[in-house]
Amino acid sequence: MIGLTAKISGDQVAMTIGRVAPEKRHEALDAIGMFLTTTARDNISARTGPDGAWPHSFFTDLPGGPKAWARIADSLQHEVVGDDGLIVGAADVAAGVRQLGTVGKGGELPDIVPVKKKALTIPISPAASLASARGDDARKAFPGAFVLKSQHGASPMSVGVLVRYVGGRTNKKTGVKENQKLEALYLLVKRVSIAPHRFLPFDRDGNIKPDSVWDGIVETITDAYVGTA
Repeated sequence: MIGLTAKISGDQVAMTIGRVAPEKRHEALDAIGMFLTTTARDNISARTGPDGAWPHSFFTDLPGGPKAWARIADSLQHEVVGDDGLIVGAADVAAGVRQLGTVGKGGELPDIVPVKKKALTIPISPAASLASARGDDARKAFPGAFVLKSQHGASPMSVGVLVRYVGGRTNKKTGVKENQKLEALYLLVKRVSIAPHRFLPFDRDGNIKPDSVWDGIVETITDAYVGTA
């Protein structure tokens, strides 16, 4: 898996799985993995997590946001490793930064900055979101698009907006299109900070957090497997 993974192990698993009959441990670990991934999908659907409701974010609110979260939900998976290990995560490449956030908004990962270009392109229209999902270059996807530069007083992180003309009709006499409208395609920024939107209840080290989530898992596994053959 890529994107976001954690091996759920250590004392939490050892203390619980150690009480399960050896021939049932794989099944018990699989049940824990299923519980964690199912809970994560529910969290994404409800826009909440182990820490409560998510903060408002343009990654969810702008066009394409819900589809991006749907891709993360679809990529959730788990794998039992031996008799005492469990790997849980999401294969989508955006899962890690969505779960952990970046330092500029109180998260754990570095803020996102451009590497080869002067600005990051953030899709803010359905057409741009579709192009971004395909991996298309913004300029090549929309020939004729141009930049409206940020004015004085705008955010210091803002470079401008990539826009294009749409609609209108051609004047038969002059051959010139009239009554066109501007469509904003991408927000151009120097840096992006993302608040954590936890959907899986564990930290980077694979520890289940908060404790109440693990308590529920322990109770379920104990009732179903401890003392059974």
